[in-house]
Amino acid sequence: MNRYYTCTGKMNRKGCTSKSVNADELEELVVFLIKDEFFNSNLIDRTADIIINKVNSRAKSKGQRIGELKKELADNNVKMSNLIKVLMDGMDSNTVREKIAELEREKGLLEQSIAALEAVKEEEIDREKLVTKIKRDSFRIYNEPDKIRDILRKYISKIIISDDTIEITSFADVVNKGNSGEGT
Repeated sequence: MNRYYTCTGKMNRKGCTSKSVNADELEELVVFLIKDEFFNSNLIDRTADIIINKVNSRAKSKGQRIGELKKELADNNVKMSNLIKVLMDGMDSNTVREKIAELEREKGLLEQSIAALEAVKEEEIDREKLVTKIKRDSFRIYNEPDKIRDILRKYISKIIISDDTIEITSFADVVNKGNSGEGT
């Protein structure tokens, strides 16, 4: 059974007249083009650094979210304390009691959210092991043809084909463009 890649403009009936491309032939061409270019030591090092930075960024975001939730919890506790003082001063009303109950529920949810985030352990990435894994994938591209598609999906974010060019963008290129404002 033959597989084909088709322009999304054509698939969405946006007027593209390009022909569909045989998937096996295209994948073979992409592998040929990237073997030397994409898996050189410079790109392997850049890819490893990008992955490590992304993981560290995720851990930082988690820490920021925990901080935000703790601030919400502290604000919640202040509101509850103020309402309890109102009750103790003799201003007993259903509205105040309902608000305290609502704040108690919110407090429980905030505490659960904080505990859940704190329970998730971020795994340290060993850069050398990561580089070794990327190099192993590079080796597999050459020696395990049945794994090529899976390996390409890990490292290639998009392929743009026009009548006279093929543009292959790696995830390292995408992140580099976003970080420095220029492509590689």
